[in-house]
Amino acid sequence: MSHDDEDARAAAEAGRAAAELVELMQRLRRECPWDRKQTWDDLAGYLLEECYEALDALAAKDLGELEGELGDLLLQIVFLTQLGREERAFDLASVARRLHTKMVARHPHVFGTSPAGPGGAASAEPPTVLFVGAGAGAGAGAAAGFAVAGAPRAASGARRSTAARSLSAWGDRGRRGSSGSSRPAPGCCGRRRTLP
Repeated sequence: MSHDDEDARAAAEAGRAAAELVELMQRLRRECPWDRKQTWDDLAGYLLEECYEALDALAAKDLGELEGELGDLLLQIVFLTQLGREERAFDLASVARRLHTKMVARHPHVFGTSPAGPGGAASAEPPTVLFVGAGAGAGAGAAAGFAVAGAPRAASGARRSTAARSLSAWGDRGRRGSSGSSRPAPGCCGRRRTLP
């Protein structure tokens, strides 16, 4: 099997798995009382927590753990896009298309829109400016309007600092969502037990 065939097969399998996750989340939002009452604010803390857990697995170079943590992070993305769909703002497909468009635009040397053309010489250096969030100055939150000049490592340190402040401000919401809902015990939704 050629690399192109393997890539096409992996992409098709990822598409099927993503569709199954979307269908699962739709059903959970309809049928699970805990999932149904979650809000944007409730999910913000879970998203941040799962990011930290994925970073810990990455730092430990534990690929088995990383796979699990990336799944937990993906769950939060699917959950948030379901809320977006319910509000008719966006869904997983629109998020994926927007990301695809952005990545094509950031790689003109690969997609034939630069003088070098496809496969032409390109710098291995990252972009000079990274924009995180909806755009410079947009929205409120840990990364809103966050533009950083320089290397990604410097930017990631600043983002971690911003995220840490946000997590600290989030406070007790780490154990209770803004709607007052405790994290469910393992019997419901597989979440950890609520801590005192």
